[in-house]
Amino acid sequence: MTSSHKQDDAASTRSHRSTVSDLIHPNDVIQALRAFVEDHRQPAKDKLRQQTFNVISAEERDNSRDAEYWASFPTVLLGQKEKVWTALLDGLQRYSDVLTERSKLLTETEYYQQQNAELRMLLHQYINSRVNKELEIPPTRVLNLDIQ
Repeated sequence: MTSSHKQDDAASTRSHRSTVSDLIHPNDVIQALRAFVEDHRQPAKDKLRQQTFNVISAEERDNSRDAEYWASFPTVLLGQKEKVWTALLDGLQRYSDVLTERSKLLTETEYYQQQNAELRMLLHQYINSRVNKELEIPPTRVLNLDIQ
């Protein structure tokens, strides 16, 4: 073997030993993961801190370009696009009206379903009342005749 082969073998052995020694013992994996997450979570918090907005009072605000800003709006929506947006607004308004009416109808339906259930229970109580059995012609008999 030449000296260059021996050096390559020695370097690969050291590399292998360093990777083996760098491995985490299975009992320490959870602690290592927590430390890793904490180390990498900090930059995200710093970014969040940098993105906060400063609210200034109306007196501090520079309003020198406001007129220019608002003057540019008539050119933002040209004729055809304005018609599309107007039609969209009208359609959404009608859709909102339909949904509002549907909501009212659903509330009304729930009220009638509850009232219907109460009336059925009341009718059941009247039909099964002991007084009805003492009558000469009980209502259940009359109801049976009407059904047939």
